[in-house]
Order: sequence, then C-alpha cells, then structure tokens
Amino acid sequence: FSVCLFIFTFVAPTSPSNYYSLNMKKLLHSFIIVAAALINFDIMSKYIFSALQLVVGSVLLLSCSDRTLNIDSVNIPLQSTDTAMTTFNDYFDISMCLPLEDTNECHISFARRIECFEENYYVFSSNGNVGLFVFGRDGKFIRKIGEKGHGPGEYTNILDFTIDRKNRRLLLLCNMPSLVKVYTLDGTFLEEKVLGNVSLSDIACVNGLILCPTNHQGFTRNESDSLFYIFDKDFKLVKKHTFISDNSIGTTSFIPANIKAYGDKFVFSDFHEHRTFLLDNHGDVEKCFQYEDDKLISLDNQKSIKSFMDNQLKSSFILSSSILNDKCITFYKSGKSINLSINKPDGARIVNNAIRSFPYFLGYDGSLAISAVTQGELKDLNVKSEYDNADSHGFYIIKYKLKEKYANL
Repeated sequence: FSVCLFIFTFVAPTSPSNYYSLNMKKLLHSFIIVAAALINFDIMSKYIFSALQLVVGSVLLLSCSDRTLNIDSVNIPLQSTDTAMTTFNDYFDISMCLPLEDTNECHISFARRIECFEENYYVFSSNGNVGLFVFGRDGKFIRKIGEKGHGPGEYTNILDFTIDRKNRRLLLLCNMPSLVKVYTLDGTFLEEKVLGNVSLSDIACVNGLILCPTNHQGFTRNESDSLFYIFDKDFKLVKKHTFISDNSIGTTSFIPANIKAYGDKFVFSDFHEHRTFLLDNHGDVEKCFQYEDDKLISLDNQKSIKSFMDNQLKSSFILSSSILNDKCITFYKSGKSINLSINKPDGARIVNNAIRSFPYFLGYDGSLAISAVTQGELKDLNVKSEYDNADSHGFYIIKYKLKEKYANL
C-alpha cells in the first residue's frame, strides 16, 4: 500500500483548488518512506501507520478529484445593439504611429507580438521571415535574435517570446517539446530549458514569474488539461490551474499574443472557451470575463480546421481582446460583421457596435496598447498620420488608449 500511495503522489494531478506545490509532494514522499521504514522496523506499529496512510491517501484523492477551479466569472453578452458602422478612432486615441524599417534582412511578414523595453521595440514575426527582430525608438532595425537551425542558440520553430525585465533577458518559447531558449538583450545565447512533456502555446513574464498557457492539447491526459502553467525564474514548475473541459480541442488559436504582461498582471484571451482572464502577479485568476452569445462557435464545430471554416460565417467568435483602463475590450466576429464590445469590470456594457476594421492587440507599453498595422490598415482604421502618403510596404507600430469619455465611465 505504501508503494502504491508513493506512486500515486507522483502521478496525481495538481489540485487546482489547493495548488499543491512540488515541495508539498516531496514532503508527502518523505512521510511515506519514513512510514514504510517504521512499519518494517516495528510490526506493532503497522496498524497505526496504515491508518495514517489511509487518511493521507483519502485527503489526496478528495482534493485531487475536484478538478474545476471555482472562478467568479463576469458575463458579457455580445449581441450588438447598434448596426451603424463605426471606426476605430471613434473609440481610441492614437498617441504614436511609427514606421518600421523594411528590408530583406528585417522584413516582418506577420507581427504576432510586440514588447517595449527601455529604448527598443522587440517584434516577433511568426510567418514567412520568422524571428525576433529588434528596432530602435526611431523604427530603425538593430538586430535579429538567434537564427534558424539546429545548433546552439538556433531554433527551428518559435511559438512566442517575452522579456524577463527583472532579470534582463529574452525568453523564446519553442515546441517539440516545449522549451525556452534564453538570450541576453543584445542577442547572446545563454541556455535552453525544457519545460516538460506538455504542449504550451504562449509565454509572458511579470516580475520574474513565467506564465504559459497550454494550447488545449496534451501528449497524455493530465499533462495539458490545465490552462495555466506557472514557472519560477529557473523554469521550475510552481503550479498549474484552471481545468480544461474534456471536449476541448487540440488546435492552436490563431489569435496573436494570447497572453500579455499588463503592468504587474497578466491578460489572457482564451479563444477556445470564449473567455478573457485577468491574472495577478502570482498567476492566480483575478477576474474572468465570460462571453455569451447564442451564435458563439461551439467546441463541436472546432474538431477540425475544415469544420471551423465551414461554420465561421454563421457563428460568432473572439478575434482579439484585452484590458485597458480596467475595461474589457473585445473585437469579435458575428456573421459577416466585426464588432467592438467595451465593458466595465462588472460586465456592464459601454459599447457594442459594428466597426469597420480593428488591429490585433499585440502588447502594452505602460497603460497604452500596442499593435502593428500596414499602411492600408491605417486607412481602414481611419487613422490620420504624417505617413498617409508614404510609399511603404512594411508595418507601422501604433500605440493607443481609450478615449476619455469611455475610459472614465
């Protein structure tokens, strides 16, 4: 029985309600070993320690059987209240529009994430010319971090990146298996760390704490059935939580920058289950905005890319979401139209209107949101800038915030 219980504590999933740490499991292992030794040493104590083991085993079983984290969700209905077409600058003030240098060496095919640190912009291009590119505050190209390949400091596939500001380093998340390649800010390769046999999709860092959501796809059960994995600065697993339902699918979301560092907090967009999370600096859920719409695409319609494409025109789904001024900002598709929903922390609606075009949220610079857009998209957003007549095929970084009349509500 001791051996069985010992093995169980290795394979038992972490309870999302109690957050058993690895240290707690080590204590349990030690207790069981000592108990077994005492049983062998003194036959008369066999019954006493068997009873204690039974109690400990029962507590573990009961605590681990509750796989659902109780989250106080704020419901946000997505039904649009106004069919009049609006534009991006009806709701947001643009504080900066910066063209990035565009050459063969630094061409950005698809910007998935942007982070600002000190005097530089770090832009992750996830398609075509894949890599992490560094630009100065003037938009001039400085360097590319790492190269594609199989040697030290090289990568074959980058999923995401983040900046560990506290320890002044760059963390590049790669897959097969999920591992992090660590670089200095100037691009010098330091080390790589395997994060375990779990399929992770994104990465963000706040005060040295590293948070990685899964892509809802595990190699085996109980490895990727929690949504959030939290690691310390040495990439040791601290905890995991928020159980994913059994009918979740194994496809990576196409939404750029699902997880973002927002000051000393995290913001995460869960495309699969129609939620936006605000997490504190310990990685615990502070608030969950749950979207409601009869037309929201169901998990049954996402069993394959083909079924998703077949159903997207008649369904609703989240395109991009974030938090600004404590408001939940959501761009979503409903049928053939794109809509913007702005909601207060308690879920109360401020705006839910059709909008002509939108930029994906790719990061933050303080209280400002950051996106990357093309010159054509600038015009679609109805954004006026000094570059309106420029002949550019590259990307522009824009920073923006909610207009005061919405931010102050």
